[in-house]
Amino acid sequence: MKHIDIRKIINFFFMKGDVLLFVMIITTKLYLFNHFASLPLTSKAIILSICGVLLVCSLLNMLDNKYRLISLYLLNVFFSLILLLDLIYLHYFEDVTSLSLFSQVGQLGELGGSIKNLYQAKYTVLLFDLFIELILILRFSRLIENFYANRYKPNIKINALLSLIIIIFCGAMFGMKVYNLEKRGEMLLKSRISNLALVDAFGIYSYHAIDIYSYLETNIINKPKVTQKDIASINEWFHNNKKNQSNNSLFGVDKGKNVILIQEESLQEFVVNFSYKGQEITPNLNNLIKDSAYFNRFYDQTSQGRTSDAEFTALNSLYTSPYSGSVNFHFPKNDFDTLVKRLNNQNYSSLSAHPFRGSFWNRAPMHKSYGFQKSLFEKDFDLKSGDLIGWGLSDRSFLLQSSQYLEQLPKPFFSFLITLTNHHPYDHIPLIEQELSLGELNETLVGNYLHSVHFADKALGQFIEKLKKDGLYDTSIIALYGDHDSGIPDSELAKIGLKPKNTRYYDKVPFLIHSSKLSKENLESFTSQVAGHLDITPTLLYLLGISTEDSHFMGDNLFDTNSKKIVVFRDNSFITNTSFFITNKNFDSGTCYDKENNVIDTMKCEPNFIQAKKRLEISDLILKTNLLTQLDNK
Repeated sequence: MKHIDIRKIINFFFMKGDVLLFVMIITTKLYLFNHFASLPLTSKAIILSICGVLLVCSLLNMLDNKYRLISLYLLNVFFSLILLLDLIYLHYFEDVTSLSLFSQVGQLGELGGSIKNLYQAKYTVLLFDLFIELILILRFSRLIENFYANRYKPNIKINALLSLIIIIFCGAMFGMKVYNLEKRGEMLLKSRISNLALVDAFGIYSYHAIDIYSYLETNIINKPKVTQKDIASINEWFHNNKKNQSNNSLFGVDKGKNVILIQEESLQEFVVNFSYKGQEITPNLNNLIKDSAYFNRFYDQTSQGRTSDAEFTALNSLYTSPYSGSVNFHFPKNDFDTLVKRLNNQNYSSLSAHPFRGSFWNRAPMHKSYGFQKSLFEKDFDLKSGDLIGWGLSDRSFLLQSSQYLEQLPKPFFSFLITLTNHHPYDHIPLIEQELSLGELNETLVGNYLHSVHFADKALGQFIEKLKKDGLYDTSIIALYGDHDSGIPDSELAKIGLKPKNTRYYDKVPFLIHSSKLSKENLESFTSQVAGHLDITPTLLYLLGISTEDSHFMGDNLFDTNSKKIVVFRDNSFITNTSFFITNKNFDSGTCYDKENNVIDTMKCEPNFIQAKKRLEISDLILKTNLLTQLDNK
C-alpha cells in the first residue's frame, strides 16, 4: 500500500486558508447586507449564496497560489461594492440593482446625485476589511510569496477534483431550490416579478449570478443582428399600415384636456352589466359606461408579464416580451416612444401612481424610462390613515389620496393610476365590506371575485364623485381598462351560468373613454369593432389632436373604422371583426372560428395568421435590438 503523506494533506488545506477566509468574510457581509436592508435571511438563502461564491472560488482554485490570493482580494472588492450599491439603490428605488441598469445612464446619474444623502456611515463596515487586506498584501508581499514557495504545491488533480465536488454540490442545491419553487407554482426564474423575490429565494450573490446570465442571454446570446434590409422592411410595414388611416370630426375633439388613465387590477369584461340574484356587480362602472365610449370587444393582450404587460402595451403600443417574463426585466434599458413622452412634448405634466412597492415589476425605473415626471408608490401614500386590504392600500384610499395629487398637478396633466385591491385570489375583502348576498357562492373563488370586484367598483364610484366635485370630470378624458383576465377557471365561471364557447371567449377586459364631447356622439360603429391594449395610446392621442404619423405604434386609433382590424396575442392567436384563430404557437395546431364561434376551414384564417406573425416579428425585433431610434419617422 502506497504511503500517504499526512503533511501534504495538512499543507493542502492550510494553503487553502485564503479561500476559507474569503468565504467567511463574504458570508459575514451577506448577513450585514440583509440586516442593513431589513431583508429576511433564511438558511437556504445563505447556502445558495455561499454556493454562488464557491462556484467562483472553484475556478480560482486552479490558479497558482499568489494569483489566487490577488484574485480573491479583487473579488472581495467587487462583491463589497456591489452590496454597497445595492443598499443605496434599494433605499432610492426600493429594489436591488441589475446589470441592465448600468446602461441606463439617466437613472444611475439621478442616483449619483443622491448618494451623499442615501449613504449611511454603518455601510463602511462592508469596506473596512478591504483596506486592512490591501495593507497586508502590500506590506508583506515578499513574506506571503515565500510562504507559498516553501509549501508543497498541491496536485492539480486534487484541485480539479475539489472544484468538481463544489460544482456538483452547488448545482444540486440550486436545482433542488428551483424544483421546489416550481412545485409550489413560483416560476421566479422563468417569469421574474421582482428582483427582491429572487434575492429572498436565492440570496444576494446568487441573485446577481442569475441576473448576469439573464442579461447575457437576452442582450448577447439571443440578441439578433439587424440588417438594413430588416430596417427597410419594418419601415415599409409601418408606412403601409398608416397610409390608409384618416382623420374625421373626432380628431382633436378633446384637444388640451387632462387625461386620467386608470388601470384596474384583474377586471374582466363579463362582470360589466352583470347581476347575480338581482344585484349589480359593477353599478358605478355601468353608470360610467352610459356616459362614455365603451368598447365591448376589447381583448386582453398581456402575456406572462401580466400587470406589467398591460402597462407596457397600453403606453407603448407594442407587443409583450418574446421571452418568458416581463419586458420590464428583459428590456429596461431600451428607448421607448410612449404616450407619456408624447404628452410631455405637448407641455403636459405627468404622474404615475400605484400603492405598492416600486420594485415590484421593476416599476420605479421603468416608469422613469416611460417618461413620467413623477411616480408615487407605497411609501408616498398615508398608510396609517388609509385602509389596508389584501396586498396593501385599498382602492378606496388609493384613489382618494391620488385625487389630492391630481388637484395639485399643473394643467393639463396626464395621470396613470394603477389599482391593487382586486388581486387574485380575491379572498381579502373583510366581511364588513362584503355588500353582496351570494349564498352558496360565498368562499368560492368566483364568489370572492364578485365581492372583490364590487368593492373596487364602489371605490371607483367614490373617485368619480370626487373628480366631479373637483371640477375634473368634465375637463378631462377619463379612460379605464382592465389589465388582464381574472384567472378564474371555467368550472368556477359555470357557477354563475357562464360557459365559454372557446378558450378565449371570455378573454376580454373593459375599456371605456369618457369625455364631455364624446358623450354627445353616436359611436357604435367605432365601439363595436375588436380592440386590444395596443390601441389605447393611438386612440387617446387621436382625441387630443396629436398626430402619430411619426410614431411606431402598432395599435390602431379606434375612432377610425378598420375592416382589416386585427388583435394579435403573444401565442400567435388573433381575432378580427369576422374571425377568431386560436393556436399553440403554430398554424397547423390552430382552430379557426367565424364571428358566431362556429369552427370553419382553417385555411380561411391563414392570411391573417401570416399578418399576425409578421406583427409579432416586427415588435420582437424592435425590442430585442432597441430599434426605435433607427427607424424612419416620416
